[in-house]
Order: sequence, then structure tokens, then C-alpha cells
Amino acid sequence: MRVTFLRLIGAVGLLLCASARAQSPSTFQSGSSIQSSAVNSMFGAKCDVTASACTVVSLGASSPQSLAAKLGEIATPGDFIGSGASALYAGNINARPAIMAAIAAKGRVYLPCGTYRLDATLVLSGQQVYGAAPSCVTLNINFASGDGVLMTGTRPELRNVRIYTTASRSAGAAVHVDHTYRAVLNDIVVEGSHGADAFLVDGANTTHISRSDLRPPPAAGSTSFAAGAGIHLLGMAVDTHIVGGNVSQWHYGIELSDASGVFVSNLDLVRSGQGILFDPTSSQQVFGVQMSTVLGDTSAADNWYFGGTGPITDVQIANLWASNSQTANGVAVVNQNVNGLSISNPHVLGNYAHGMALVGGKNIAITGGSVTDNSAAGSAQYDGIQISGSDQVRIIGVMSGMGGSLSRPSPGPGQSNLQRYGLNAGTGSNDTRRIIVGMSGFFGNMTGGLNMPTGLNIVNLGNTE
Repeated sequence: MRVTFLRLIGAVGLLLCASARAQSPSTFQSGSSIQSSAVNSMFGAKCDVTASACTVVSLGASSPQSLAAKLGEIATPGDFIGSGASALYAGNINARPAIMAAIAAKGRVYLPCGTYRLDATLVLSGQQVYGAAPSCVTLNINFASGDGVLMTGTRPELRNVRIYTTASRSAGAAVHVDHTYRAVLNDIVVEGSHGADAFLVDGANTTHISRSDLRPPPAAGSTSFAAGAGIHLLGMAVDTHIVGGNVSQWHYGIELSDASGVFVSNLDLVRSGQGILFDPTSSQQVFGVQMSTVLGDTSAADNWYFGGTGPITDVQIANLWASNSQTANGVAVVNQNVNGLSISNPHVLGNYAHGMALVGGKNIAITGGSVTDNSAAGSAQYDGIQISGSDQVRIIGVMSGMGGSLSRPSPGPGQSNLQRYGLNAGTGSNDTRRIIVGMSGFFGNMTGGLNMPTGLNIVNLGNTE
């Protein structure tokens, strides 16, 4: 549906608005139109069209405002280009001056359908830019180095656009969220060969990223990807909310280098170098992370990798998915400073090496779920779950062994599972590690179900194989 300033026809969704206003170069012209969804997005409100007036009822507002008054708060770049509007919307000229002029005039800018060529970084210092839809609004980054869009200040927003590049990009993020407060990225598509991260969230507080599709063009070969990460958090990014979307074909799907208060749900990370990477350096840390239904799938290396050297603490993951790593593990915990990692109901299947490799860290709990049909590299080469260097590990109610129809073509549905052991913690006596394995099943593995050492704090309780 479209909400049309000055003219809406009642029975078919349009009605004459009672409010009129004077025209100016920085406002919508008489008869111009805007998607109703964009109105709702821009105002954080619902557009309420009645028989007497067109009003926008802002959420939490004590009284409605006229649509005319609200539209008066918006500018479009076409208002600042004069007779060159057609060239502007066709991408034939640099659109940045007109967009920046619209931003300076109103602070809130609407981009009608078109291709907007950017010959330099578009800067949003607390302003908002909204496209009609990512299917018809493209920001074309036409320069080799530097951020495509730089967001700073309080409450900058970018919504409903596609970001593409025709230049050979060597450096700079598609969108750089730099020490902002309450930045919003919503319904963004990133395509093209970018030289760094798609979304770089650097030292920002309370960032909301939702329904974004980050997909550079497919690269030749299984280990060739766009540089950088689809989403990268560093500079102690605080309270980052990532909900919904798809990330594919980046060096890392999502990279957590220095962050706290990270909330991620319903995100699909497919065909990247590594799907989900934790990699704080000794001067960085990642803590307070909650993830739910995040899929690491078909990565060239590990689907989930807890690496780096800095602390990784208080991480809770529900409904983890790790499938079909091409050369490595489904989940690898390597960092010795992991402390407090809880994984519930994981589904880890068809990976080249181990399903889950616990090499470092402590206070690791895995509860429920399944680890099936891993060791795709060959029969009895790798385990479903391997515990080598990790300590204080608790594994309860997990099934590790033969899987079902979602397994790799090799071994394939109905064929033998190639995992060496369902769980392998090594052999020997007087082992000083603290490991509890209980109420789990380890069926249909090549060498055996459960391989455990003995020791004062090694507990094997109620398992079947």
C-alpha cells in the first residue's frame, strides 16, 4: 500500500488528506508518494488513515500528528539536484552531495527506487536514511578504499537498501558503525566484491542489526572468499542485537573480537571460511554472549571456532547447528581462556573432522542434542566428540553416533557412520581432569562408543553404547 501526500483514495486505500502545507525544496512535493511500510519504519509508528485526516500515531505519543507534518520532517535527494534527478536516480552521477544536502536539511532522508552512486563515504552522524526497499534501492560504492557508509553519533539508522560495489575494493567496510549509541541496520543487502567487513561494529553501544542478507558474489574455489567478516564486533562493542538474516561467502561469517552483551538469533552463516569465529587477542575479551538457532554450515574450515588468546567467558548457545565443514571440525574450542561455555541442544553432523573438538578452556557444558556422521575424511579418523585439553567438562544427554537423512552423501543415509568414537577423552589412569559424561548414547561408531580414562574426577554414569 502507498500513502500519498495530499491525495489518498478512500475505498481503494487512498483518501484526500485534510492537512496541506507549503512546498519547499527540502520537502515532499504535492502528489509525491512514499511506501506506507517506509512511513512506519521511519517514524517507528503506524500510519492511521481516517475519513477526516491522514495521521501518524507515534508509539508512545499522547496525540496523533498529521501525515503532512511528519512528511515535512523528511527530505529526498531529488529535492537538491534540480534538473538532474533522472541522472541521479539512474546512477549516472555522484549522488553523495544530494544525499548529504538532504541529510543536512532534515536529518531524515527517504530514497525512492533508484541506483545512487557514491564516489565517497556517506556519513550518518545521528541521521536516518530509509530506502523504499532493498529490491529497488541500491547504494553503489564507486571508490576503492574507505567505508561505504560511516555511522556515528546517536541513533543513526540505515534501512531498506542494497549496498553494491562496481569498484575494485581494497579496504573499508560496507557499513562502519563507529562508537555510536543505538544505531540501527535493518533489511540491508550487501553484494559485490568488498575489501573488508560488510558490517563493522566498532566500540558501539546498543546496536540493532536485523533481517540483513550479506552475500558477496560466489568466489572461485572452496577457500576463496570476500575479505573480512560479514559482521565484525570489536572495540568493546556493547549490547549488540543481531536478529535474522543470511551471511555467506565471507572470510568469517560473524567475528567476535572484542565485545560484551551480544545477542544473536535466527542467523544462517553458510559457505564462509569459518562460520562463527571468537578471536580476542590478549588485550581483548568477549563475554556475555547469548545465541539461539545460529547455523554454521558448509564452512571451508571450522563451522564454529573459539580461538584467539583473550578471555571468552559466559557464552550460552541454544540450538547450535554445525554441518558439513569441508576441511575441519563442526565446533572447535581451542582458546585456553574459555571459561563458561554452555551449549544446549546442538546438532553437529557431517563434518570433515571431529564433530566437536574440545582442546582448551574450562567449564564447558554440552546438554542434549546430537553429534552424528562426522569424520567425513575417512573411516575412524576422527571422533564425534573429542576431549583433549579442556577441563571441567560436563556432557549430559547427548547422542553421538549414526545419524539420519541429513548426513553427507558419504557415508550417506543408511550407511555406516565413520566416527571413530562417539566420545573420546583418551585412555590411562589417574587422569587429573574433571570430566562428567552421563545419560548419553554412543551407538554405531567405528571403533567404539565411549573411550574414557580413569581418575578421581572422571565420571561415567548411565551411558549406553
